[in-house]
Amino acid sequence: LPSYLKQNIPAGTLLVLQSYGIEGDHIKFSLKDLEFKGYRSNWYAYEPHIAIIKEPLRYVKTVSETVPAPYDNNSLTLTVNWGNIWYQQGLVKLIANRDTVIKQKPIDSRWLDESYKQDIPAGTELVLLTNKPDFYNRVTFPIEDWHVKFALKELEFKGFGWNWYAYIEHVGVLPIS
Repeated sequence: LPSYLKQNIPAGTLLVLQSYGIEGDHIKFSLKDLEFKGYRSNWYAYEPHIAIIKEPLRYVKTVSETVPAPYDNNSLTLTVNWGNIWYQQGLVKLIANRDTVIKQKPIDSRWLDESYKQDIPAGTELVLLTNKPDFYNRVTFPIEDWHVKFALKELEFKGFGWNWYAYIEHVGVLPIS
């Protein structure tokens, strides 16, 4: 398949599905509110590589509950499991506790063009790209204007994988265990 019809999904990612069905050794699915490579339509995944989970959404502490105020020029620091690198997994994931929007600027999404923002349904878990952990196995994410700044691991929304922001009262960021 050409690259515009394929999307790598890192292990540990949890996507909210609109619908799904089995077609041979693949699962055909459509995503709730998410758009990969400009497509919202049906996608296919090799069945042995994915799992369909029917569980209630898990709530995690939001960034605002984790980091003390003030939030304007602060950061979020997490201790990570360095061993995950050897299995080509990410170290950290962003979890949406409620329907939210990630965006290319740390401002109210109402003021951004559609091409610079992506709706994210509650329950979505996205694996993040991080710098190499420091000596104490810590990674840090900047907080700007009540938004945590991050990069997506192997994913692109609207053509962007880098420099995304999420409102700190809507999402949590946790180490992958």
